[in-house]
Amino acid sequence: MVLVDTGIFIADLDEDALDKMAKATRCLISTVGPFIRYGTAVVEACAVNGTHYVDSTGEITWVKEIVDKYHKTAKVNGAIVSENLFVVFFFFASFLGEE
Repeated sequence: MVLVDTGIFIADLDEDALDKMAKATRCLISTVGPFIRYGTAVVEACAVNGTHYVDSTGEITWVKEIVDKYHKTAKVNGAIVSENLFVVFFFFASFLGEE
């Protein structure tokens, strides 16, 4: 097993700060919501800069908006954008824990 140093970045919701944050990592994990208010600019920075993005949202209408708006950009730049990952993980973890 290889352990990787992780960093915590705090950035304002402006394009320059978010681009700098997205460029500083290969995968950005966000738990700051509501995502419809705080997440769109972060996803955009990741999609444009080819940075993988994961979050914990449960905001389904926002997820649809993000997929419609940023899927092509993320794909072209080699980024994987995955909303709801933690929700899915906990669903399967609880399902597997049932007897």
